[in-house]
Amino acid sequence: MEVLIRTGDLARALKIMPTKVTLYAQLGLFKTKGRTEGGRYLFDLDENKRRYETILKLKEKRLTLDEIAKQLK
Repeated sequence: MEVLIRTGDLARALKIMPTKVTLYAQLGLFKTKGRTEGGRYLFDLDENKRRYETILKLKEKRLTLDEIAKQLK
């Protein structure tokens, strides 16, 4: 079941800063599922939790964020 949440909620769930969530969304590391009426990103919680786990594993291998983005496409 798809649970859509805002940037701050995803940041709290992943224990990261909201600015990192926004950056990762802009780089294509996190997938957005649209925007609120106020223009804020909406994210699928489960999908982006899985993506973040993959990002952390790839960062351990010393990949750059651009390289990680290519891997996640």
